[in-house]
Amino acid sequence: GAASEWSGWKYVGAYNLDTSSNLVLTGVANAGGTDYVIADEVLITSDVPPLTVYVDDNYTANGPNDGHVWGYDAFATIEDGLSAVAVNGMVNVKNGNYSATQTMSTNGVTLDGESNTGTVLNTGATNIAITVAANNVTIKDMKITGNGDGINAFSVSSLTVQDNVIDNNTFALSGVYLEDVTT
Repeated sequence: GAASEWSGWKYVGAYNLDTSSNLVLTGVANAGGTDYVIADEVLITSDVPPLTVYVDDNYTANGPNDGHVWGYDAFATIEDGLSAVAVNGMVNVKNGNYSATQTMSTNGVTLDGESNTGTVLNTGATNIAITVAANNVTIKDMKITGNGDGINAFSVSSLTVQDNVIDNNTFALSGVYLEDVTT
């Protein structure tokens, strides 16, 4: 729907609920003969970032998303998953084709593909697939191919790159470029 609608229902806003708050759904009598409820579905999520998020290029705002909550711990892009996950969290990426460049800027995050043959990151021949800008990062089980560079990391510590296939990248160094990195 439009920016102010979701699934045909009107979006009325986001509200912060604390332990003293009550959420009340009220039935309304309709003079036309059919009663209705003000809200048919209410989703309450935490404002605390999730420790584990799930990425699948088939996830959608209105889909079942394997039981995960769209926009909280379920995303269609790796970039959105990395933006949402908590410090020391895990981003689980299902097999699929992902094309956006990624920046890992949260400390302690593990980016974990389902398999290094089926979780494919291809951002185009002039881009860097993954830029690491945080400490204690792990990247594993991904196929990083067809990019400018696969992984670049500058001035970070404790970087682990494990069980990835990194090939057919076009820059001179093309695979993993590390500068002032301790592992």
